[in-house]
Amino acid sequence: MDSEYFKIIYKKYFNVLHAYSLRIVLNEEVAEDIVQEVFLECWNRRRSIDVAKSMKPYLYTLARTKSIDYLRKAENKNLSFSEVETRLDQLFFETLALDDPVDTGEMGQIIEKTILSLPPKCKKVFLLSRKNGMKNKQIAELLDLSVKAVEKHITKAVKQIRLVLEEKGYLPFFLIFFLSFYKTWRIFPF
Repeated sequence: MDSEYFKIIYKKYFNVLHAYSLRIVLNEEVAEDIVQEVFLECWNRRRSIDVAKSMKPYLYTLARTKSIDYLRKAENKNLSFSEVETRLDQLFFETLALDDPVDTGEMGQIIEKTILSLPPKCKKVFLLSRKNGMKNKQIAELLDLSVKAVEKHITKAVKQIRLVLEEKGYLPFFLIFFLSFYKTWRIFPF
């Protein structure tokens, strides 16, 4: 990332990240400091950031993490962290609407590729569960596995998908979609 590109993303995202952080920490100056930290970290990591991909997920993830870290600090114990935490996903989703849309097609391709790379039995169990909507007991009977083994395969698959999406900067979006479409993954092209 060069300095010109950095200036562009700074101008484009500073205000929306500030609004997002402010809604979490409820303090104007702290929110501004957090956004400054986000951009400082972004600049420090500029050589390792893939600028061919959208910066939006990366920046929002940093802002969310730094805002939550602020709330977790000892001097802020008087704040009701659990109340703030329950609204984070909603705030995140609302703030996304202020900006360009999430590329769910790219995210779907990443998820599909990750699923295809899973070990065969794990992939089969996961697809039967999430794509076909089968219950764990049904899958266990169909594949002659224990229910516990089915649960382990599903957990392994979700963990792998989450890891890959986190690396690509899509984790917050995945969590929103995963919670919204738990059993019906029809938004993805597989």
